[in-house]
Amino acid sequence: MAWGWSVAVIVLLTVGSWADHRGYLTGWAGGAGQYEGKSFHVLRVIDGDTIEVKPLNGSGKLIRVRLWGIDTPELDNAGQAAEAEPLAEAARRFTRAACLGAAVTLEVQPHRLHDKFQRLLAYVKPNDGTVLNERLLKAGLATADDRFPHKHFERYELHERQARYDRVGLWSRHLRVARAELRR
Repeated sequence: MAWGWSVAVIVLLTVGSWADHRGYLTGWAGGAGQYEGKSFHVLRVIDGDTIEVKPLNGSGKLIRVRLWGIDTPELDNAGQAAEAEPLAEAARRFTRAACLGAAVTLEVQPHRLHDKFQRLLAYVKPNDGTVLNERLLKAGLATADDRFPHKHFERYELHERQARYDRVGLWSRHLRVARAELRR
């Protein structure tokens, strides 16, 4: 009989650990609920994949949001020697046009809310019903990023492949030729 209880406890601990890791037990209580499906006002666009938002009611702190599942070219770092990567400014302009000054809805995943810089990881949905993360991929201004595992990765990879096939943005023939010239 004691053996049966031991097995039951092990099963419960295993299932509990799995559920907790996936965010089913503590993820929403741990903060995701304050972001999921909520509307925010976009106050600033840092670069193509990072924005700053504030709750629509104006209360609360400013939240830095990293668009989940994508990576856009990096701008030059002020005071640093590194130059901006090709199309970094185009990605920032695209993001600005899509959401600066507008309301967006955030979608998060409870198993991972923040990156190592404490930016909120989210899918950003402007009021036009699209997902900004996907729009950047389709425009060829971002790559699918698997550093933070997420539920849309396979779809994001397909969007990137399509942009490559269509030769848009980062995958344009002109940009590939320019990169080849730089390597010589």
